Amino acid sequence: MVTLSLDPTVGSEQRGVRPSVIVSDPDVAGEQRYPLVAVVPLTRTPG
Repeated sequence: MVTLSLDPTVGSEQRGVRPSVIVSDPDVAGEQRYPLVAVVPLTRTPG
């Protein structure tokens, strides 16, 4: 888990500083020309 600043945002995207989980596989991302990192911001709001 990491803490990320999610600014700037557009529309209803989560913004501000949020705890987040990185769900990408570093072995796969490191082998790609343009690595993709998936970030899942956490919130207390259900839904």
